[in-house]
Amino acid sequence: MTSDVMNDKEFQQAVQSLAKQVVDEVLRDPELLSQAKAVVKTLLMSPDTQATLLQLFKDTLRNQQTVSEVQTLAKGVVMGLLSDQETLDKFVWLLKVALKDPSTLATVRDLAMWLLQQPTTKQALVDLLNSVLEDKAFRQQVRRFVGVCLG
Repeated sequence: MTSDVMNDKEFQQAVQSLAKQVVDEVLRDPELLSQAKAVVKTLLMSPDTQATLLQLFKDTLRNQQTVSEVQTLAKGVVMGLLSDQETLDKFVWLLKVALKDPSTLATVRDLAMWLLQQPTTKQALVDLLNSVLEDKAFRQQVRRFVGVCLG
């Protein structure tokens, strides 16, 4: 049943539209943006949250059906969001603002480094990237996104 819902085009479009609306609203409202940054920062600094996210990440990456469904959904959402220039610009702006805070940057860097040092995580990420990058349209969107971020 979950697979049927996840594969339904109308559902995917509705999820993409909702995600875009949420991102737009958070980016548009300075108070919501500030609250969102504070929540993410607090969550990422919590050892319990880090442990929970790591376990969830590991469990997710070990289940091939979940990985396949997450890849399909994630590609659809990411491509939908990145295909809209205004949303892409706002997302890049949000990342730049969030990462200007030294403690947020340090926390994100530490979490990323710690995750990448885990052999299971590292191999699963390599496998995931290899499979995702086989999609030509997705590769082009990633190039565009990286170009906007660096440009």
